[in-house]
Amino acid sequence: MLLAYGALGALFSVLLYMVLLPVFELVFAELTVFRMREIASPGAKLIKKLKNEAPGTYNHSVVVAQLAEACAIAIGEDGELARAAAYYHDMGKLKNPEMFTENQSEYNLHNDLSPEVSVEIIREHATYGEKLIKKSHLPDFLADVAIQHHGTMPIKYFYAKALRMTDGEIDMANYSYAGPTPRSRIAAIIMIADASEAAARSLSNRTPAKMEALVGSIIEERLNLDQFADCPITMRDLTVITSTITQALTGLYHSRISYPKLKITKKN
Repeated sequence: MLLAYGALGALFSVLLYMVLLPVFELVFAELTVFRMREIASPGAKLIKKLKNEAPGTYNHSVVVAQLAEACAIAIGEDGELARAAAYYHDMGKLKNPEMFTENQSEYNLHNDLSPEVSVEIIREHATYGEKLIKKSHLPDFLADVAIQHHGTMPIKYFYAKALRMTDGEIDMANYSYAGPTPRSRIAAIIMIADASEAAARSLSNRTPAKMEALVGSIIEERLNLDQFADCPITMRDLTVITSTITQALTGLYHSRISYPKLKITKKN
């Protein structure tokens, strides 16, 4: 009887745990490891939608998630939380996926638009991402990262385009993200990882030295524009993040040897 009661007690404990855990997560707004893995799984509703409708953005988010997780662990933050937040940081691009270069084919749709219209479309992905995440009843932290990961950075491509099209002065604030700037170390990590991954794709020479210089310039630019003024990230953290992203991107985008142009047949 004691063995039977013990077995039943163990069984009902597990069942009770499985039933009550989601309730406690909701009531206390607690992000457990189980919850984070659930919302960051390939089967999660918004992630599936992103994969189908914006495959380029999805692939970018997968790489950013790897970088963010590695950086978070390296500076003592929650790697699971950083990974989950990275998967959702660009979710706002679901509104106009074809307006972002990673989802375009050969033609850039912004060629037909004024820089003012283009900036508004690009800028909106941060605010729309926040709204979409909250509407889907996902943790507020994911929404916070979505709206903070560009801070108040200028959208340089369209700012430069506007400068070429006018002789007068232009207010750079009109060509910048609305913010806010990152409020957590994880949001700062994703800001750096997001920009680094995108910039690394354009590098023709991806040596460790070139990659480190690229990541360093991205961090320096954001320091100069006070993007980390509202989060507790330190210079030591930024040094570790630079090293971590450099190693990861160098391994991911390593150079390959040129294979000989030799056609092999059965006779060979």
